[in-house]
Amino acid sequence: MGRGLALAGLTAALAVTLTGVAPVAQAATYSCGGQYYLYNQYNAYYGVTVAKYAEYGYSTTVTYVPTYNAFSTQTVEAQCLLKDVGYGLTADGVYGSITKSAVADFQQDMDLPVDGVMGPQTWPILRIAASD
Repeated sequence: MGRGLALAGLTAALAVTLTGVAPVAQAATYSCGGQYYLYNQYNAYYGVTVAKYAEYGYSTTVTYVPTYNAFSTQTVEAQCLLKDVGYGLTADGVYGSITKSAVADFQQDMDLPVDGVMGPQTWPILRIAASD
């Protein structure tokens, strides 16, 4: 049993060494129920007060930029918001190709700069769109 664990650790270390990227662990699926709203939120990026923001409780960010192929609760939040506005995602918390593509589609639909990055230009618009 000890050899198996050592071999698994060596394999993971080798994968990081060869690719420069740590393998992503199998993520759980998160619930997107329980949406609630924040009212009269000031958005410093746009310099305006927004009457209503949607939130699922995984993160309150409007500026966080997820790392590609990495897990974060902010990504769970983004996936739930994207699912809410009609992009068929499973909320697993990993910002992979499917989430990046959904973000790019949302950006295009909202006439935002399309780069597939969930950043400070996209978060507030997505939160507002999900609150309708």
